[in-house]
Amino acid sequence: MYNFNFMYVMKKLLLILFVFIASIETIYSQEFLGKNKAEVKVKFLERIGNGEFTKSFGYDAYLYISYLKDIDIVIFNNKGICFLECHITKDKKFADVILYNFCNSDKCKVYQINPNVNKEHEFVEGKITMELVVESNNPAMINARYDFYIFNSEYKQDVINYFEKRFSKEYAIIKEKEIQEERQKQAELKRQKEVENILSTLNRDAIVEEKVHDYYTNKLLKKSEYWDVLEKPKKEKIDTIVNVLIHVDSLNTNVVSIAGDDINKGLSSLYWKSSQHHYCTINGINYSKYQNSVFYSKKISVKTKLLEKGIYGVEKRKGKFKYYEAVPNEIQEWCQSNIIKNGFQAIEYTNYDGKYTIKPVTVTKDVKKMLQGKDPQKAKKTWKILGIIGSNIVLIGGLIALDAI
Repeated sequence: MYNFNFMYVMKKLLLILFVFIASIETIYSQEFLGKNKAEVKVKFLERIGNGEFTKSFGYDAYLYISYLKDIDIVIFNNKGICFLECHITKDKKFADVILYNFCNSDKCKVYQINPNVNKEHEFVEGKITMELVVESNNPAMINARYDFYIFNSEYKQDVINYFEKRFSKEYAIIKEKEIQEERQKQAELKRQKEVENILSTLNRDAIVEEKVHDYYTNKLLKKSEYWDVLEKPKKEKIDTIVNVLIHVDSLNTNVVSIAGDDINKGLSSLYWKSSQHHYCTINGINYSKYQNSVFYSKKISVKTKLLEKGIYGVEKRKGKFKYYEAVPNEIQEWCQSNIIKNGFQAIEYTNYDGKYTIKPVTVTKDVKKMLQGKDPQKAKKTWKILGIIGSNIVLIGGLIALDAI
C-alpha cells in the first residue's frame, strides 16, 4: 500500500514537472510568431498538448490551459498569421524564472508596463520584445496575475491594434488624463504669460534691492539710538539673507514684507486675499495674483555699510578748539561752524558710509571728566581721601585746644 501511494505521488510530481518544463519551453521558444494556424496547432501538439481555437478581443486565437492552470494564447491577424503570444500565470516563482532567463538573453527586450499609466510599446529591430503586465485587486499583490506578451517589430501595427482593443478602458483613462494635463498645461502657460506681462517693470530687481537695503540701513540707524557709546565708539553692520515678499502691478514695484515684518499693511492685506490660490510658477518661483496685482517671495542678500557712533569732547578757548583726542576733519569742520560759546562741549556723531550726523549733547560731570581723559572714579577717591585727612586735622586741632584748657 505504501509503495502504491509513493509511486502515485511520484507520477503526479513528474507530470507537474513535465507540464512546468513544457510551459517554459513554450514561452521560451517564441516559435509561434509568423506561423499560421495549422503550424501553431502542430507545434502545440508536439510540445505540450492539444488546445482550442477561440477569440481574443476580436482576433482569432489558439488557447491552451496547462495542468498548472497557466494559460498560453497565440493570436492571429486577419491573414491568419501569429503576431502575438501571451503566457498568463499566477505563479510568481515561475514568472521570476521567465524574467530571469529572458533578461539574460541578448535576443530579447524585456520590460514591465502598466496599461493604466502608459500605452507605449517598444519595438526593437532584430529582437523579441517581452512585455509584462501585472494585474492585482489589492496593494499587497496577493493572487496577482502575470501576463507575458511576446512580439517583434515585424507585426508592429497588428500588436498596437490588439493592445488598443485589449486595454481600451485603460487607454481611454490615459487619453482623458492626457487631455486634462494638456488643458492644465495651456492654462498654466496662459497664467505665466499674464504674470510675465505684469512683471515686465524695468529694473524691478534693482528697485526691490534698493528698498530692502534702505530698510536695513534705517533699522541699523534706529538701533544705534540705544547704543551706549560713552566709554568708546561702537561699530556695526548688517550682513544677512532675508526672505522678501514683493508686490508688482503694471505701474509699481513694492516691498510688502521683509523677514516677516510688514512694510506695507495695505498691500499685506491684499496679499492675503491672493495667497489662498497659487496662480502659476515661473523659473521655480511661485506667484499669486489678485486682480492686476502679482505677489511673490524672493531671498535677497543684504550687506549694509559699517555704521559708527561715538562721543567726543571739545573745548573752545579764545576762538581756538582743543580736542581731547584725534577727531576726523568732518567733526572739526562742524565744530568750527556750529560751536559759538567758549567752554567744554560734548559732541555725539554717527558716521555711515562717510556721511556724518553730528549734534551737541549734554553730559554729566563724570562723563565730562571721562571725555577730558580724566577718571571720575579716581577723582572721587582722591577727594574722599582728602576729605578724611581734612576731618582728622580738624579733630586733632580740637583735641589740642581741649588740652590747653
